[in-house]
Amino acid sequence: MAYKEERIETLDGLNKLLFEPKYQEDIGRYRQLYLYRGLSNLNYHLETSLQRCCKSKKKEMKKLEEHLLNNFAKYAEMEHPGIGQSVWNKMIVGQHHGLPTRLMDWTRSPMIALHFATKEGNIDQLDRHDCVVWRLDVRKLHAQLPKPYNNSSVFSVETLEKAIESRIQQSGLTPLEQYDKDMEDNKGMVILEPPTIDQRIQNQYSFFSVVPSYVNRVEEILENCADGAVVKYIIDRNLRWQIRDMLDEGNVNERIIMPGLDGIAQWMARHYHVREMFHLDISLRNITGVISDVIVCPTDQKRMPRGELEKAIFRTAGKELLKACQDNDARYEEPGDILVTDSFELRGKSGIKCVFHVLGDRWHADNPTGSRQMLTKLYDDLLEMAIEGGFKSVSFPLLGSGRKGFSQSNAWGCALAACDHFRKKHKGEQMAVTFCVTTDEVYQNGLRFRAELEKVFEKEPAALEEWFAEKDAMEAQALLQGNFNRRDRRR
Repeated sequence: MAYKEERIETLDGLNKLLFEPKYQEDIGRYRQLYLYRGLSNLNYHLETSLQRCCKSKKKEMKKLEEHLLNNFAKYAEMEHPGIGQSVWNKMIVGQHHGLPTRLMDWTRSPMIALHFATKEGNIDQLDRHDCVVWRLDVRKLHAQLPKPYNNSSVFSVETLEKAIESRIQQSGLTPLEQYDKDMEDNKGMVILEPPTIDQRIQNQYSFFSVVPSYVNRVEEILENCADGAVVKYIIDRNLRWQIRDMLDEGNVNERIIMPGLDGIAQWMARHYHVREMFHLDISLRNITGVISDVIVCPTDQKRMPRGELEKAIFRTAGKELLKACQDNDARYEEPGDILVTDSFELRGKSGIKCVFHVLGDRWHADNPTGSRQMLTKLYDDLLEMAIEGGFKSVSFPLLGSGRKGFSQSNAWGCALAACDHFRKKHKGEQMAVTFCVTTDEVYQNGLRFRAELEKVFEKEPAALEEWFAEKDAMEAQALLQGNFNRRDRRR
């Protein structure tokens, strides 16, 4: 992989992105021909709108592209006379108005790229995942291309047409066919500066990369670039709100980037958005794949994983996790004890920063109230430890269920009660809590109990004990009925 990745976890870390251009002695200025592209999610790939449009029909993309461009030019002639004379003008105008094309947007401004990296359809998801800003050195990219493409640092429509015209006179191919052939031989692409057909292109400091049709993802091209030509900046999710507000205060927002009332409306919708500080989610997924600052892992007194869940966490984190548990001097003997370790390989895979190992207690049928209090306090302690450690998100398995003997209603009730305690105690504190379960039955029960308990939590504390008593009675009745049914079958 020729491009390098750099992780940004502090505002100071942004400086290397914002102030990269070095002093150029020949002109006496701090300039560099870098382009930037912001993506709002680390998991997003560099794909063109045409690639996303074609989906599984990518083998037919050339034919679909031809129909799209020709039909768009037919309708655009009134507003853009002569648009059909240049395939590149068709693409630029089409891309600007939302037509799926092979063009990919870039900008000369790292601030504009940060705007798009911190822009979300659902703004409550802003701190749920990391984002990315790609940086591309245009001169190094073009230096690898064959003549005549390596003679220009950035192409205009006219210079690109001139470069290709000299080739198609010999080959007889169309401009797009010739371009694809030339780029395929060199695994590259050209950067194109569009004409300013409206204020938006000028304000966004827009450039386009012309992605060859054979390319599935632009990362394939970037991996072949010279060393230092490409950097992938991964920005920590916990920074995104701060960066977003910083950009808004600096007027880097839709007011400028999308001139007109549409941009004003988008900016105002975010400006007046009431932020959800505490977020609770129940997710049907493996906890090792969740995006979170902290994950909780039940471990036995010997600090060893026993169940499948714990083994999956230790396996994904690597051998260092087991060694860290064994070498830790912290007390870990009684139910309720907590051991903190690094996340090791989980950090790179899911952005998990820390693992909280917990020693839980089993269900005591002769003391149901005490059992519930013990489990609720364990959740309380874990959440307090997370907030005191400066963490903004924590993911749990459903503690107490399974081998520990808690029924689902008791396990979910304790978990959700602790979250309600935390939300009321830490008003104004940011925290995202996720419960990860792996079976649909547990997931559906979690959603059902959550809906029931939201009403219970609005009442007096005694209402929660009444809810637990009702569930215990229902489960005892169901167990008794099951015993009768089995006895009847034996007869």
